[in-house]
Amino acid sequence: MALSKQNPLMEKSHPVIWVQDRKNGNVGGGFMTTADTWYTRDLNWIGKNTITGAGIKPDNTTLHTTKGFFGADVGRATPINSPTTGTNNQLSRFVLPVGEYFIEFRNQPTGESAAQLYNITDDIIETTIGYVNYSNFSPSFSCYVSVTGASKEFRMENAGLGPVDSIAALGTNEFGASQLISHADIKIYKIG
Repeated sequence: MALSKQNPLMEKSHPVIWVQDRKNGNVGGGFMTTADTWYTRDLNWIGKNTITGAGIKPDNTTLHTTKGFFGADVGRATPINSPTTGTNNQLSRFVLPVGEYFIEFRNQPTGESAAQLYNITDDIIETTIGYVNYSNFSPSFSCYVSVTGASKEFRMENAGLGPVDSIAALGTNEFGASQLISHADIKIYKIG
């Protein structure tokens, strides 16, 4: 589900950070236990980062800016959001320094769901994508964000139409443990 080849010109001409929610192929993306409630996507992997000051905070403690796995999902270990127990990591976020950004987001839930970008620092919703049935495809969304004053923290969220109490609601666990899969894929380009 990598977006790395979708915008080669953007990537060559603009600084970029590429982050994902990567898990073992036999682990789902997380539970949605309540309909019409926003659940934060885990972010535990950086594929590339050429934006100084940008990074991820998988557990809202340490800012990670270099390529690799971070949090409890290192390699093929236990996922941060423990989806087998139905809990979610509402703390996972990414950080952007002052600038203007074009953001691409690809999602891998099943069933009917929505996505939104939430600005934690300013306590506002930057953009919301309406409900779509994702049963047969992994949709991509894009938006523009301006960060002024100082660095800001964001999270990518999903909500589902109930009843959605399945591990598949935030991404299926249909592959073997020997594979890594991405349940959410975000590319952020600094355009100004």
